[in-house]
Amino acid sequence: MRLTLRTLLAYLDDTLPGEEAKAIGHKVAESPAAQELIEKIKRVTRRRGLSTPPNERGNGSDPNTVAEYLSDALASGQLTEFENLCLESDVHLAEVSACHQILTLLLSEPVRVPPTARQRMYRLVTGPESLPNKKPGNTVPVGGIAPDAPPPGTDDAETAYLLGMQAYGRTESRNQRIAQLLILGGLVAGLGLTAYATWPSPGPDFAPAPRPAMAGLPRTVEVPANEQPPAPLAVERPAQPMPPAIEPIFEQPMAVVPTPEKPPVELVPSVPAPRNDPLNISRFEVANRILLAERNGRWTRILPKMPEVATAERLLALPGFHCPIPLESGIQVELWGNLPDQFPIPILESSVTFHVPDEGIDADLTFHSGRIYLTTAKPTGGKARVRLGNEIWDITLTDASTDLVIETTRRVVPGLLIDVDPKEQPRATLQLAVLKGRAGLKNRHRNLVDLMAGDSVTWSSKGAGLEGPKKLTKDQTFSRQPANSTDAISRAVQATLAEFAESFKEPDSVRVRLAEMFVLREPGFNETPLETARRLVKPSIAALGYAAIGEFPPAIDGLVDETRPRVRDAAAFSLQTLAASEPDAVDKLAKLFMDKSRLSADQTRLVARLLRGPSPQEKSDPKALDLLAESLNSPVLAIRELAYWQLLNEVDPEARTMRVLASFDAAATPLAREGSFNAWKRRIEDLKKKLSEK
Repeated sequence: MRLTLRTLLAYLDDTLPGEEAKAIGHKVAESPAAQELIEKIKRVTRRRGLSTPPNERGNGSDPNTVAEYLSDALASGQLTEFENLCLESDVHLAEVSACHQILTLLLSEPVRVPPTARQRMYRLVTGPESLPNKKPGNTVPVGGIAPDAPPPGTDDAETAYLLGMQAYGRTESRNQRIAQLLILGGLVAGLGLTAYATWPSPGPDFAPAPRPAMAGLPRTVEVPANEQPPAPLAVERPAQPMPPAIEPIFEQPMAVVPTPEKPPVELVPSVPAPRNDPLNISRFEVANRILLAERNGRWTRILPKMPEVATAERLLALPGFHCPIPLESGIQVELWGNLPDQFPIPILESSVTFHVPDEGIDADLTFHSGRIYLTTAKPTGGKARVRLGNEIWDITLTDASTDLVIETTRRVVPGLLIDVDPKEQPRATLQLAVLKGRAGLKNRHRNLVDLMAGDSVTWSSKGAGLEGPKKLTKDQTFSRQPANSTDAISRAVQATLAEFAESFKEPDSVRVRLAEMFVLREPGFNETPLETARRLVKPSIAALGYAAIGEFPPAIDGLVDETRPRVRDAAAFSLQTLAASEPDAVDKLAKLFMDKSRLSADQTRLVARLLRGPSPQEKSDPKALDLLAESLNSPVLAIRELAYWQLLNEVDPEARTMRVLASFDAAATPLAREGSFNAWKRRIEDLKKKLSEK
């Protein structure tokens, strides 16, 4: 069924069959335009003081046009023109919606006139006609013509009791009344004679036979031995056998057709589409943090000299940078970018788009990727609306002590042994955790009002939907700062990020700054350990930054870098994020690999499968494990590096603690990597034995 204005009106007035209502409900849930039109219909029908359509011909104001439209009798050309007029004019839309609602009530429920309305209608006239309880007389009504007899199809409530006879009235003559009484008396007499003739009278045939008196129980009669026992009395049998007993016939009850299920009741059924009017809502003046805004198709840094943060612009915090954005409404949204050296979790950049909030909402945003922290400066709390695709969460922060975190991840559909449909959407997850205080959550079908500190709620696009609340585990700390901030790598990362922010002075130079960090540098003379660590982490941070802004080629170049293992590891991590950025990203990356490295069709297919990685079932499949082991010895560097990354991060994370396994260098010569390759083969054989024993 098409989603038109008339189908929306029928859906709102609940006149569609169950299956059609369910289908229209799903279409409405997936269409922001339909949701906006429903809100407009509700708004204009409740609006007071709304005028009527102008009384002009040819502009859709003719009542016949409205009637033909509601009766589905309007011509196709006029139908489109009339619907466009209703969508553009509030008065026409209100008239059509109200008429449809009134007709629905009239056709589905009996008309009940309130007594007060009836009294008011009678007061509109004067004279004897204004008496509501006055019975009609024999005089000729206004107009000079006596009314004809009521038609046989009249809706008089007493017609059913007349058995086809005319009703008795004062306008009938005396002879007519006497004739009716004689007919009625004759019918009664006939019924009496018929009943008397058929009434059974007592006679000899009905006299019951006398029964012999029984003095006591019957005695046994002894028969002498020389005498024969008396013959039994002969019983006369009827000439024809009696018909068999008629078994009762039990009719099968009529099958009860189950009522079609209606769409689930939504707690937030009328969330409007986001409003993207440009509006300044905050100022970002932190000099040592990098916050980008997408403007005119380019990423631009928000600098302290131009700190305005506006709606309808996608904001992005690069990996490693934490960017707090205090909104004018009192809500603070902190975009939390991450580096694998800080937290080994599948999160890089953090990205949101703010919208103009509706009344009663302090912050309205679309969550694209990463992690954000929500707090409020108002003692009375605040409300935030978070959107992820069609999933919409209304979050209530009770007071200023509430601190919560929201995290979203996307994972491409895995498949190591099979080819996955490239149109398959990635799996999106959304998690909310209350770190301090208390919060409330409302989505389309649930209303969770008491989320205490330590509670977590999770939603998945390819799972059971909304789950929770559950208590956070020890591994789910959601800390803002890494625990190991004193080692050489962590200090090198912090120094590199500070230098990156300091050198980034031109708003549109993000690619230039990343290219400067990505270039290969030779060790300096008398290089200190901190300088060595910074030289190693700079290109890996640049590779992750390229992935954050959606640049595919640098990640591919980093994966085939033969001299820098950290760059290859960062590129493999980046490719997992890029593969889940859009449905056909895996095929796009595989084609780029084929063009850059001149891969064959089989090698390109294997690269695509290694980008997806093994599914949970394939992690314990011997065939999948053998494929990963064989890929470690592939002649293609990208295949060796991706297989090693999948083994170390997805299949066997414990191998990180084993030096011979963790020291595998995919870019080394076959002789140099032979020891680690054999160790991995033995490790995989041990994994297969453990799986076979279970």
